[in-house]
Amino acid sequence: MARPRAHCPDANRWRLINRFLKAGVRTAGQLHPTTPALPQGGALSPVLASAVRMLHDEAAAPVN
Repeated sequence: MARPRAHCPDANRWRLINRFLKAGVRTAGQLHPTTPALPQGGALSPVLASAVRMLHDEAAAPVN
């Protein structure tokens, strides 16, 4: 998360993303902890995919 944070230094946004990723899942009234991975198909997936794509594009860009 350090590299995407360098491109978007908004601390409130990163705090919200971290809380969202660590929130857990409630099923049948019971709270289950989340696994340490990116959620697939969640509300945050497009935001995280965009951040990862931006870093990938920078790494793949030709150096002049």
